[in-house]
Amino acid sequence: MEIDIGFIKKDLTKLRKKKPEQFKVITNYLTYLQIQGFDVSRPKADNVHQKIFELRPLEFRILYAYENEKAIALVIFEKKESKIPKRYMNLANQRLSAYKRNQADEK
Repeated sequence: MEIDIGFIKKDLTKLRKKKPEQFKVITNYLTYLQIQGFDVSRPKADNVHQKIFELRPLEFRILYAYENEKAIALVIFEKKESKIPKRYMNLANQRLSAYKRNQADEK
């Protein structure tokens, strides 16, 4: 399965420099998602809200959605609370909407 990391690319670049060990784990999780596709489940991933899912590498979370047979990485953040902060969920929903609009405009 293809993974679009456009929304989180800058954050991944920063992580690679600041936290290289965590970056390796995160890229392993993204590779796992790429290989497993729709068959990713707990403890590595979970559905968190309607069409939004999360990958769970260490203390980081990657919110993503499936769209047009690909996974769209929407937000990556360091998890410090038991629940996903609303700002990240809102950002994920905004980015998913923007992605869908962009796809519609390209057709």
